[in-house]
Amino acid sequence: DTTVGGSIAIGPNALNSMSGSAAYGNIAIGKDALSSATTSDKMTAIGFEALRLSTRSDATAIGYQALDQFTTTTNVWDAPTAIGANALGSLTTGGSNTAVG
Repeated sequence: DTTVGGSIAIGPNALNSMSGSAAYGNIAIGKDALSSATTSDKMTAIGFEALRLSTRSDATAIGYQALDQFTTTTNVWDAPTAIGANALGSLTTGGSNTAVG
C-alpha cells in the first residue's frame, strides 16, 4: 500500500508505477488497480485490475476489470466512467463514454 501526491493505493500492485507529485488525487483499491499509471491524476479505480493499463487522467472505474484496457482519449477532459464487471473493458480509445452493468 502506498501514498503518492495525495493518492491512495490499497492492494497488491495498486498504483505500483506511480511516481512524483505530478500524480495526485488517485484512488486505487484492488489487485493491479491503476497498476500502469505513472503520472495520472484524478483517477478512481475500485476492483481487481480496474483501469489496469491506463496512463490517462480523470477516469472512474468500479468493478472487476472495469476499463482495464483504456489507454487513450482524444481530450483530457473526456473522462470515461465504467461501473460493473468488465464495463468498458475493451475500450482502448475515446472519451465521454459511460457504461453501467
